[in-house]
Order: sequence, then structure tokens, then C-alpha cells
Amino acid sequence: MMKKTLGVLLPLAAAMSFALPASAAVSELSAEEAAIYRTQMDANIQAVKQQQEQIEAEARARAEVRQKAQAAQQKAKQEAENKAKVERARAERIRAQREAELAKAKAERQAKLDAYSDQERELSIELKRLEVEAKRAQVENSVAQEKARAELARDKAQLELEQLRTNIRVLEAQSIAPVDAKQ
Repeated sequence: MMKKTLGVLLPLAAAMSFALPASAAVSELSAEEAAIYRTQMDANIQAVKQQQEQIEAEARARAEVRQKAQAAQQKAKQEAENKAKVERARAERIRAQREAELAKAKAERQAKLDAYSDQERELSIELKRLEVEAKRAQVENSVAQEKARAELARDKAQLELEQLRTNIRVLEAQSIAPVDAKQ
């Protein structure tokens, strides 16, 4: 912007300086008029320079205002990003805490289920052991009963045998005794 303004003003000043000497050459200027002419030229150049400096100062001021606005905007944006980061971190922390609590609860439930499963297996094994023991006792009881029956039957047979032997002896004794008595 500053160069553009300078580019417009300098040719204007140069055109004015060339225009006056051309007309002055036709009507020969006196030394006094030449001094006035130079003074006016110097004043015009000085005015152009002042205008240029003012334009440059205004451009610098606008640039500074723009830079300050951009800096303020950047600062606000950075603060917003930082705040968003803090909020995301807080939300992440809360989410992680919830997940940890859920995982802990799940682990506790699983531990209880595992304990119940272990108890169930132990009780199932104990029940099977007791069933085997009951069958063994039943078999042993059957064997004992059969053994007792067999012993009872043997004892009965033994008694019957003894009774038969006794009867045989008695009969033998009776049959020998009447023969002896007859003789």
C-alpha cells in the first residue's frame, strides 16, 4: 500500500517540476522567481514526503492493529484449544475411571462365578464319591448278606447232618442192642 501511494505521488511531483520549467523557459525567469519556484518545489516535495510519511504511519498503525488483533485471536484460539484439551483429558479420565470400575465389577463377578463353579465341581466330585461308596457298601452288604445266608445255610446243613448222624447212631445203637439182647 505504501509503495503504491509513493508510486502515485512521486510521478505527480515530477510532472509538476517539469511543467513549470517548460513554461519558465519560454519567459525567462528571474533569479527571484527561480528562488520562489525552487521554494514552491521544495514545499511540494516536502508535502509529498509528509503525506507519504503519514500514509506509511497510518499503514504501520493499521498493521500493528491487525497484528494485535491476530495475536489476540491466536491467544484466544490457543486458550480455547487448551481448555478443550483440559476438558478432553477430564472426560478421558472419567471414561477410564468408569471403565476401570466396570472391569473391576466384571472381575469380581467372574471371580464369584469361578468360585461357584469350583464349589460345584467339588460338590459334584464329592457326590460321585459318595455314590461310589454307597454302591460299594451296597455290594459289600449284598456280599455280606449272601455270606451270612451261605453260612446260615451251611450251619443248617451242618445241623441237619449232625442230626442225621445222631439219628443214624441212635438207630445203629438200637439195632445192635436188640440183636445183643436176643442172643
